[in-house]
Amino acid sequence: MGWPKFPAIACAATLSLWPVAIAYAGDGSYADNPDILRDGYKVDWVPANAPLPGEGPAEDMGLPFRTDWSLSLRGAYQHDNGGDHYEALIVPQASLTRVFERGQLSANTEAELGKLDGDAVRINALRLAIAGDYRLDSLTQASGNLSFSRAQDSVLNAAADVAQTPVVTGAEADGTITRQFGKLSVALRGSFGRTVYEPTTLIDGTLRDNGYRSSTYFGGGLRAGWELTPIFTFFGDASVQRNLYDAISPSVGVKTDNYDTALRVGVSGKWQDRLEAEVSGGLGFVNYDDAGLRQVSTTLYDASVTYRPDPTIAIRGALGTAFVPPSDNIASTRVEYRATLDASYQINAWLALRANAAWSQVRYEDGSSPDTSYGVGVGADYTLNRHTVLTADYGFAHTEDAPNPARDAHRVTLGVTFKK
Repeated sequence: MGWPKFPAIACAATLSLWPVAIAYAGDGSYADNPDILRDGYKVDWVPANAPLPGEGPAEDMGLPFRTDWSLSLRGAYQHDNGGDHYEALIVPQASLTRVFERGQLSANTEAELGKLDGDAVRINALRLAIAGDYRLDSLTQASGNLSFSRAQDSVLNAAADVAQTPVVTGAEADGTITRQFGKLSVALRGSFGRTVYEPTTLIDGTLRDNGYRSSTYFGGGLRAGWELTPIFTFFGDASVQRNLYDAISPSVGVKTDNYDTALRVGVSGKWQDRLEAEVSGGLGFVNYDDAGLRQVSTTLYDASVTYRPDPTIAIRGALGTAFVPPSDNIASTRVEYRATLDASYQINAWLALRANAAWSQVRYEDGSSPDTSYGVGVGADYTLNRHTVLTADYGFAHTEDAPNPARDAHRVTLGVTFKK
C-alpha cells in the first residue's frame, strides 16, 4: 500500500527525492512518507564468484567483509506558504557486506539529525536494515530483508495547525523462495510488519491521538512466470495481506481491520542490460471485518520501464495504483494513482547529474474531491576526490489535500559528503 516499498542511500545527498516526500504532506504523520519507508536497503543477489567493487584486504584491514561509511553535511533553504526556512542536516551512514560461496549478506545503518532555524537539534530518522540472498542449489534461491526505523517528519511538511509531527516507529520483515522448473519459475513470499504512531502536537498545545493509525500486518503471495521467449516472460501474481489496527478510526467509529487481496497478470521483458520493462493489470479487493463498512474493489495496474542506453545514462519511469485505508477525517477507502520518472547521467568521473518528477492523485470511493500532488527535482554531484563529494539540489512541490489550502514549496540544498 502506498508507494512501492523503502537505491541504497548514496553517499551523496538524496534530497533529489525531496519533492516526492513533501508532495504527500498532510499532517506529517502519513504512513507512505518515503523518508520513513524505503526499500533501497534491499540488495540484488550477487553470483558467488562476482568480486565486490573496490574490495581489497588492505582497505578492509583484512576483515572478512567489506565496510563502507560516509558523513554528509547539508544546508537547506526552503520557501513555502509559511515563509522562509533554513535547515542544517547531518547524515552519517555505514554498511557491512559479506559475500559467501552461495550468496551474500548486507547490513546498512543510517541516522539523520536536523536543526531548523530557531529550534533545537532533533533526530529526524534512525534506520537499520539487513538483507541477504542464498542459493540453496542451482535451481532454488532464498532471499530476505529485515528493517527497523524510527522517524519524525519535518514540520515544514505538515499542515498549518501542527507544531510537532508524530514519531513513527516501524519494523518489517519479508522473505522469498524462488524455484526454477524449466521455463516455469515460482516464487513464494511472506511478510510481516508493525508500525506505531505517537501523538501529533498541535499549535494550541493539544495532542492528537494517532493510535488508530498504529497497525500490524502480515501476508503472503505467489508469483508464477513462464518464459515465452528468452526476452519475454508471462506471469501471474496473487497476494493477500491482513491489516490489524490498534484503535477505532475517528472517521468511521469502528476499527478498520481488513483483508487486502490482489490478483494480477502481466508480461515482463529484458533486452540485455539496456532495457527492462514490465506491465501488469488485475483486480484488488479490500474486505473489512466490520459489516458496516463497504467492501471495495478496483482495477489495479502497474507498469515500469528502465532504459540504459550506455553505462553513463539511466532512465526509469513507473506508474501504478494502490489502496489507501480510511483517514482520520475521511471514512471512504481511497485508491492512489501515481507516476514517477527518474533520470541520471554520469558526465565524467567527477560530475553526475540527476532529475526526477512525481505525480499522485488519491481518489475517494465515496466521490469526495481527490487529493493531488506533484513535484520535480534536479541535482548534481561533483567529486573532488575519492573521499569527498559536493552536492547541490533543487526541488519544487505542490500539494492539494482538502480541507487544507493548496501549498507550494521550493527548496535548495547544498552539501558535502565525506566517505571511505
